[in-house]
Amino acid sequence: MKTTGYNDIDLENLKNYYDIRTNSFWEYEINIYEQLYRRYTKRNDLILNIFGNSKSAEEEAIKLNRLYFEIENYKYDKSLLDVVNSKLEEIGQKNIQLLLLNPDFMDIRITNKKGFFNTFKQFAKLGIRNLEQGRFVVLIIGDTYSKSTLHLESSKCVQLLIKERLQLRAHIVKQTRKFFPKLSKVDSLWHYRALMKGFHLIDYLNIFIFTKD
Repeated sequence: MKTTGYNDIDLENLKNYYDIRTNSFWEYEINIYEQLYRRYTKRNDLILNIFGNSKSAEEEAIKLNRLYFEIENYKYDKSLLDVVNSKLEEIGQKNIQLLLLNPDFMDIRITNKKGFFNTFKQFAKLGIRNLEQGRFVVLIIGDTYSKSTLHLESSKCVQLLIKERLQLRAHIVKQTRKFFPKLSKVDSLWHYRALMKGFHLIDYLNIFIFTKD
């Protein structure tokens, strides 16, 4: 059996893993957490989800026999380091094996952006400090559109993580809304606005994969 060391995939039996995507996650039906966990973790690895705002992230971890905990508090406090260390001690782990950074882009839209990015940086440092060397960080984030301008918050977060000496390995785009041939009244309104003003609707998430080398 030949593996990478960071997952349970047997590279000598690839026929058993054709359902694991190595290209786009675009289709709405794809479970991104199943794909990420199978690709970047092993059984009993510990996943830390900072900004934990996805119920399916925890459900999929349990289903695949991964350890999981999350931080839901958007206000950074130095005491969170003690919270993480206590959790590691409680479950007998020295480090985490996968760091998920999944801020809610609605939160980006309604809060002070400078404050958001400062908080994001502090939370990211907290997670990276406790991440095992050679393991992965996954940033899942949308972008926003306001005042006739597309704002690439995702790009700003990527640059902050690169400054923390992470290596960017991949950028994946994921559809967040299922396509229906017949538009609802609300969708029709946004469709009209997009055609009139020249923009595209933001119905996607950016997924960035980094390594701590």
